[in-house]
Parts: sequence; structure tokens; C-alpha cells
Amino acid sequence: MSAAQPELPGRMLVSPGDADERVVRRWGGRALGLLARHAPDAASLAAAVAPAGVDGAAVTAVHGELLRRLRSAPASEVWFDLADVPVGDPAGPAAAGVAAARLTGLAVRGEVAPVGLGLRLGGTGAGGTAVGATLGATLGVALEALVATAERGAGAPEVELGALPEGLAVVVPHPGAALGAAATTALERSHGLPPGWLQERAEPSARSAPVLSGAQEADASAVRGVWAEHARLVLEARAAGLEPGVDRHPAHLVARHLADLVLAAG
Repeated sequence: MSAAQPELPGRMLVSPGDADERVVRRWGGRALGLLARHAPDAASLAAAVAPAGVDGAAVTAVHGELLRRLRSAPASEVWFDLADVPVGDPAGPAAAGVAAARLTGLAVRGEVAPVGLGLRLGGTGAGGTAVGATLGATLGVALEALVATAERGAGAPEVELGALPEGLAVVVPHPGAALGAAATTALERSHGLPPGWLQERAEPSARSAPVLSGAQEADASAVRGVWAEHARLVLEARAAGLEPGVDRHPAHLVARHLADLVLAAG
């Protein structure tokens, strides 16, 4: 690979219902399953993404590395999506917090590759301070669950053991929707976290391809269409100097890694 093109890995956006410590491995397995079903070799994958302008010879050259990534390190970031969690419902934020701690615990034990972790929130929008307080409360529930799971004693079952991540991204729709340093500092102090542990980030502005339904995953045309569209969007974002949109479905990981590998090989 060219030294001028560093590895630019996938960033998964996971719904609360899919939030557990095995989600990275599960998504990687699903991505590989879609390839096995709808593009079992380099030539068929090249044909699938040809509408995105991806060169077939380049796909063949990086195909083995694509499979390796999906098996060993499908993503380097996982964001749990709390943007649409109903107000006052603690189940989603708590599940995300537990999953973040347990996923870190697996990485500490060498069972999975380490990943950066984040929580995606909605914006403060027109509600201003009131809505911001609600988002802060949602984040607080997630942090409480994360810290409690990370502090489980040695007597807990291994599957329940967690660890504290080195930090946590707090993802908002745009910079103007941020909670602000005062709010994040207060949350850090109230949960015994070091200063700067929470890092607010704006969500990438680039678009992602549509999310496939379960029925669509069985449709070769639908899956190949999503691969081609997501690869095209990744390539366009890179060309414009932007962060690509998030990967909202395992099929997106195939296209994200493929597009980045082709760029790196070029």
C-alpha cells in the first residue's frame, strides 16, 4: 500500500437494540456472509461495484486484504446511536453503556481488536437548554451503566466483565448542537472520569447508503446496489477531503473497506 494513503477504517453506527459486546464480530460475520452469498469471488464483487467507478483490477488486487479486515478488524470505531431514544427511557442508553464497557473488556483480554467508542446524540435544536439537559441526562444514564460495568469485581462472570475505555466520543449532528465543555466536565466529575475523557465531535456531513432490511439482504440486486452506492459515496467524500458517512449496516463495511483499499493501492 502507498504510504501516502493510510488505512482509513470503518465506523459503525449501532442501534441500541443491536448493542452488545459481540457487535463488531457479528457485523464482520454478516458482511462476510453477504459477500459469500452475493459476490463469492473478486470478479463478482468487481462487477457489483463497477457502477461506482471502481476499477475491476484494483478490486482483484485488494480482495484478500478486504476479507482479512472483515474477519479480524471490521471497524476501528463503534458509535452507539441514541439520537432517537425516547425521552426518559433508560433502556437504550444503559445498553449502550454496558456494551461499551464489555467491548473494551474483550479488547483488554485480547479477544477482539480495540475500537474507539462513542455515543451519538440528537442536537439541542430549537429546545435550547431544556433539550440539552435531556441529552445530558441520556448521556448520564449511559455513563452510569458503563462505569458500573467497568468496575465489576473479579467474582463476576467473565462475559459480564468490562473495562473503562481510554475515552468516549460524544457525537452531535453539528458543532452548534454540542452540549458544551461545562456540561461534559460536570458529567466527568459526577462519574469519576478524568478530565477530557468525554470528547464532543460533530457527525460527518457526508451521506451513507441506505440500510438494508432483512428481506433485502437476500436480494442480490439490493445488496450489490448498496455496495456500489456506499463505495461511491466514500470515494466522493475522500476526493472532497471529507470524512465519509458512518457505516449503518454490515454491507456498508464491505464497501467502506473496499473503497479505502482501492484508494490506498492507487
